[in-house]
Amino acid sequence: NLPAGFMSGLAGGLDLFAIWTVVVTGVGLSAIAGIDRKKAYGIATALYVVELLFAAIVAQLGAAASGLGG
Repeated sequence: NLPAGFMSGLAGGLDLFAIWTVVVTGVGLSAIAGIDRKKAYGIATALYVVELLFAAIVAQLGAAASGLGG
């Protein structure tokens, strides 16, 4: 089981605008860097997943720290 703070951090990053941001980033990356759209979408998605994991870890650390204060 994953801790509640971690799951809330993941769930907090999943919304329509975040997905739209990944799509727009992929299109922009493809246009600016001149790479294939599939590759650009892959890079944008990978960056988004890293961002989600970072947010989930920070949420978990915040949940753990709030339990320490008593």
